[in-house]
Amino acid sequence: MSTLTTDYGVDLRIGKVVGTASGLRNLMDACVRRLSTSTGSLFWNPEYGYDVRAVLNSEISVEILKDLESRVVYQLELDERVDKATCDATFVFPTQKLTLRISITPAQDKTFTLVIGVSKLTVELLDSSLNTA
Repeated sequence: MSTLTTDYGVDLRIGKVVGTASGLRNLMDACVRRLSTSTGSLFWNPEYGYDVRAVLNSEISVEILKDLESRVVYQLELDERVDKATCDATFVFPTQKLTLRISITPAQDKTFTLVIGVSKLTVELLDSSLNTA
C-alpha cells in the first residue's frame, strides 16, 4: 500500500515553525510522542505513554534494557495504526544516552525504521527511513 494514500490523520506540529503533520510523518511523530509521555498522564487514555527518559534515572543493566524494549513495543502496538513493532536499545555509558532503533510495520503500509536518541531531558527523532525490501 502507498504512504501517499494511507490516512494516518493530521496533527499539529510545534517546533521552530508551527505547522501540521500528515501521512507517515504523522505516525512517526505520534510514536515519538508516545515514548516521551508518562503513563497515565492522559486522563482519557490511562494506558497511553511510556516516558523512556525515566530509565536513565536508575542503574542500567541488560535486564533493564530488555524490559525497556518490551515496554516500547507494547506501547507502540497500542496504536491501532501499528501492526507490529520491534525495538533494540543501546546505552552508551560515558554520555549517559540511550539509542532506540525501532522497526514499525503499520497496519496498512511498508515497514519503516526510527532511530530515537534519549537523554535525561529529551526524546528526539535522530533518523527515519522507509524499508523498501
